[in-house]
Amino acid sequence: MSGSKVKTPIVDKNGKQTSVWKNTDSGESSRQLPVISLGESGSQLPEGWNSRDENNADIDDLVAEYVDKGVLHPTRTMNGDRRYETGDIFVGRQEDGTKIYVNLSLEHINKERLDQDLNPVGESWDFSMTGSRKLGRHRNGGGQITEDLLSITKDSPIGQDEVKQLHDIWDDNHLNSMHAGTKAQEEKRAELIDSGVNPGNTYDILKDEQYHDNGYRYGSKWLHSDVPAGIVETALDILSRGDRNKR
Repeated sequence: MSGSKVKTPIVDKNGKQTSVWKNTDSGESSRQLPVISLGESGSQLPEGWNSRDENNADIDDLVAEYVDKGVLHPTRTMNGDRRYETGDIFVGRQEDGTKIYVNLSLEHINKERLDQDLNPVGESWDFSMTGSRKLGRHRNGGGQITEDLLSITKDSPIGQDEVKQLHDIWDDNHLNSMHAGTKAQEEKRAELIDSGVNPGNTYDILKDEQYHDNGYRYGSKWLHSDVPAGIVETALDILSRGDRNKR
């Protein structure tokens, strides 16, 4: 391949930055957009994704594009009105020969929920990823096997750097509509864990009234967080270079 690798920062709604790139012959990166600030909240999205409606529209376009490319396929819905999956895509082998596969799912939801700022959400996209292992002819478990990606050492059709990037996207964005807490409550949970509190004990602590956020009790609902379209595009671009036929 003659393409060059260009790194472009993408910033999510919480201001977290990740290096995103795709291989191109022209040297142009994917969705290379400047970052802007959104009002008094200080949260950020790349310019062009500065509202939920625009982000949803971008994901709509990406779904159509990757369905046309044969990367995404319509499948049975779970909670929404449209759902798409990549199906199991081979991304590499571990040292003992275990093959690792990844499946990405996007589901369009059109019902009112709350986001992590406790604002109403209407139309939105749910993002999830799962994986599976296969050694010889036999499947060897699966599900949330994010750490297995980090032990891929050979035969990766997408490249080691991209495997790590796929791991980070999975780790940061899986089940984006199933947050137990608001942003402030999740920050407090991280502080508790950093101070030595067992993660399993944080739920009962945060349910206490002193940690209610504008009347919201931790864990009383599932809260939504948007996945920027640039992150979705990066994951789909990486998986499009995986091997769908490897068995």
